[in-house]
Amino acid sequence: MTSNATSLGYEVEDVGFYIYYFGIMGLLTCVNIPGNILVMTTILRHRDLHINSNYLLVNQAAADLLYGVLYPVYNFAQMTIVPSVVEAFADYTVCTFFISQVLTVVFCSPINLMVVTLDRFIAIVYPFRYEQHVTAKSTLIAIASVWIFSELYSISVHVIYPPRSDFKICRYEDMFNVLQTLLMNLATGLTPLGVMIFLYIRIVKVVRTQSRSIAVQLIAVEASSNDNGNSRKVPKKTKENKSTALISLLLLFYFCAWCPVLVYFLYVMLTKTKPSPYFGATCRIFVFTNSCVNVFVYSLRLQNFRKYLMKDIRLCCKKFCDYLPEKKRRSYRINRLDRGDISTDRSSSKLSGRADISIINIQ
Repeated sequence: MTSNATSLGYEVEDVGFYIYYFGIMGLLTCVNIPGNILVMTTILRHRDLHINSNYLLVNQAAADLLYGVLYPVYNFAQMTIVPSVVEAFADYTVCTFFISQVLTVVFCSPINLMVVTLDRFIAIVYPFRYEQHVTAKSTLIAIASVWIFSELYSISVHVIYPPRSDFKICRYEDMFNVLQTLLMNLATGLTPLGVMIFLYIRIVKVVRTQSRSIAVQLIAVEASSNDNGNSRKVPKKTKENKSTALISLLLLFYFCAWCPVLVYFLYVMLTKTKPSPYFGATCRIFVFTNSCVNVFVYSLRLQNFRKYLMKDIRLCCKKFCDYLPEKKRRSYRINRLDRGDISTDRSSSKLSGRADISIINIQ
């Protein structure tokens, strides 16, 4: 069985392409949507997490959530195996509006990451000015500016480069030429990456300076304690070193997510040839993967967030079990009791021992 599929300007007659591309995109969507919803609800539900920097994470999760909804729909609109959907999205007005919104959320995610990086930059490089500059009002202005700037970027792309109207499939590669597509991807992925690299280099320099000063102080404290006859171990890793490792990980993953698609369009523009459609599809998958994990990388470094996240996950599992039929719930409880006989016996023995002690104390 063969069918007609498309990928980055390709017409592919291979059902395996559908299984590869849309299968992976479907799995990533199943991670993106519930994961970002869980991040937003966890931060908004618990007062301990209501700080300005966490609101930026909520905005990041919202941008990635919209990206996780619109981008799969954008790819589904290119499935020629469903002609009615392709024809509906191939209308010039519908396609132009839909592509503009996809560009908005695609651009909003890295721009918001850049704002989160700027927040960490101020907190580390200028710690005494952080509370003065990063307030609830400035955070709200920053969040609104991210969305307004992203929408203006999308509108300006369509004004500067008016899309062609002779396309048959709603796909920005058919609406714009290769050079215009490359410039859009450079503006969307490379510009925020360059700003983040600049800020992270400054952060790493400050962190290294702080680590050296902390190490000198700890050595001095250790020497003085040895003179007094008390030994004290100097910790090998500090909090700043862990932050530096996190920064390196974020930059590496963002670079790996965006560079393949830039290399793809640059190769197509210079050689006037098109590589394998699977390579083009893999480039899109890498970009989409970035929206599935970056908010977790930022959020899971917070100890309070991890605690409340696990609490909310347990609550979701409990509510899910409540919706199960009574027989399945009963068998589930029986299985849990069967697996925990020893622990229940121990807990009951501890309780009985405590009760005996309390009775003796009363007597």
